[in-house]
Amino acid sequence: MTPDKLILLLAIFPLVMLLWMGWQSQRQARFGQLNTRDHVFRCARCESVYTDDEDVDRSGCPKCGMSNEEYEF
Repeated sequence: MTPDKLILLLAIFPLVMLLWMGWQSQRQARFGQLNTRDHVFRCARCESVYTDDEDVDRSGCPKCGMSNEEYEF
């Protein structure tokens, strides 16, 4: 790799990162928080895995209706 190409690469990389960070912040402002903190549940009866809101400690299975506690990984 020639020194000219290396300098060009070192100059372009921070610009690309700044553009990406700006796009991400605009996207979050437009659509709200993208990373939700849903709880993961696993049904003890049918072994279905599903999610529910973070403020719920127990949730009914969408397949069989059994109430389940949050699954810990």
